[in-house]
Amino acid sequence: MSDGTPISSVAASIRSDDPAWAYGYVDPPNNKHVICRFCKKVIKGVRITKLKEHLGGVKGDIAPCKNVPGDVKWQMERLVLEGKKDRAKERQLNEEIGNPYEIPRGDADEDDVEVEEVEPFTNPITSTTTSRKGKEKVSQISTQNKRRGVSNTSQPPMSNFFAPQTSPGSQLGIKSALATKELKDATDLAVGRFWFDANLPFNAARSNFCQPMADGIAVVGPGYKMPSYHDLCGKILGKIVPEVNAFMEHYKSCWSETRCSVMADGWTDERQRTLINFLVHCPKGVTLLKSVDASPIIKNSDTLFKIFDEIVLLVGPNNIVQFITDNDATYKAAGKRVAKKYGTFYWTACAAHCIDLMLEDMAKTHLLPVNASTIETPRKITKFIYNHSSVLNLMRREYTNRRELIRPAITRFATNFISLQCLVKCRKELRQMYPSTAWVESNASSTPLGIEIIEIILNNTFWMDVEQILKVSEALVVVLRLADSEEKPAMGYVGTTSYTGRLSITGGKIKLHSALHAVAYYLNPAFFFSPTFSKHSEVMRGLNNVIEKLVPDFDTQDMIFKQCDAYKDSRFDFGSAAAI
Repeated sequence: MSDGTPISSVAASIRSDDPAWAYGYVDPPNNKHVICRFCKKVIKGVRITKLKEHLGGVKGDIAPCKNVPGDVKWQMERLVLEGKKDRAKERQLNEEIGNPYEIPRGDADEDDVEVEEVEPFTNPITSTTTSRKGKEKVSQISTQNKRRGVSNTSQPPMSNFFAPQTSPGSQLGIKSALATKELKDATDLAVGRFWFDANLPFNAARSNFCQPMADGIAVVGPGYKMPSYHDLCGKILGKIVPEVNAFMEHYKSCWSETRCSVMADGWTDERQRTLINFLVHCPKGVTLLKSVDASPIIKNSDTLFKIFDEIVLLVGPNNIVQFITDNDATYKAAGKRVAKKYGTFYWTACAAHCIDLMLEDMAKTHLLPVNASTIETPRKITKFIYNHSSVLNLMRREYTNRRELIRPAITRFATNFISLQCLVKCRKELRQMYPSTAWVESNASSTPLGIEIIEIILNNTFWMDVEQILKVSEALVVVLRLADSEEKPAMGYVGTTSYTGRLSITGGKIKLHSALHAVAYYLNPAFFFSPTFSKHSEVMRGLNNVIEKLVPDFDTQDMIFKQCDAYKDSRFDFGSAAAI
């Protein structure tokens, strides 16, 4: 906020927390005058209102500042106008209740600020000094305010001090735009040092609260001290908790209106503890309801059932459509049991986990030995290439145009099949690379493993087996991506695999379809009006079952069945151009 020029040796300790003092300072030769930091104009009389009128360009008996940045001008103008409104209310209150002596209320006397000389310093921006006497005076003012009934906690929201242009994604303020590149770079580096020292994830920069935090610091100005460790885990956390609870109520209001899905997401942390995150999904979004350390009871379905039951009561049995768990036997038993107890919602297996188990079964030697051998062979190829830097560089530079043979996927088993896809896409390039002079002259070409790799790549039977596996696995991988995506509701698309392809392996032990999948499949126009729509009786049974379970009122059931008939015949709104 300073132009960087040294200020004279006398300064003042201001007994006011008004934000305008960040843009002005007391004239050292005459401590009864204030100097504007931007234009160096001397304002006679230590009245902070005059400085705010000068900076805000408010019409009055003082000329406006020509050098003030736009965001500061907006802030000061707003403070002046709000001050005038407050004083008008004060006068009206005096007239109504009677106050012949016009005793000031609240902070009405803050414009007349006392100043006190302190020790000289070089830069009032970076080295602000407050005397003990000044601190005592501030304490006295605070005590007087409390006696008058003025609460220090009733502060205006921080957003009142932010100019609109400081919001994330908007243009820079004039002050920020005019700052030197060196100053901006130094500030960015300061942020970066903190970020990396605290080991914050890069994604934290996308937080909706990141830019408001920076704006708040800029408004307070130089000398602002970040909250301490104890402040953050104490009073600040105590103030944030009610905000989060209020935010949660916003989501909870949707649970009873549209119902929701409860998900039990089990995972293992670095300490090998089995944790279960209970998430609630509704049209407004996903909320983390509770996290439980289930390490001691993960194999006990009775104890797991009790935990699930507590979660159901917390959300409300009548607010739940489905309770989702993975396909583990213990989770499955507890999930089905809690759904049966209430009878108002379904237990559903996690689609992503089901498909991952199917992919795992496809690679098991005792189930499909040919598949297992074919899947293991590409691993040998990729491992050989990526373990020899010269071969890897040759492949990337001369043949695949830097396309990779390995690509991480959602799950470990999906990675195997995606690697097969990548290998098939690069089959032509790999076959061209191995007879090349660069390959023949490399040390890897003469090794036993290198010779074996050449034989595999030139073997047509191997590639035919790979393509055969991909015909089945590609559909599973597509559904897995869809199930794990947040772009659109997946159930209406995942359900189609159950009725067009029956994605069940190992004798039907892993089943993806359910009554809810049947309804989602039926109510998805992309499939229902397709010539390939499956008119399997299970689809209609699922539709009837869901309506009867989730809608106990018979009149409402009749209305839904009538709407289903209109949907089937494309009548009323279902036949409109917008619906089509």
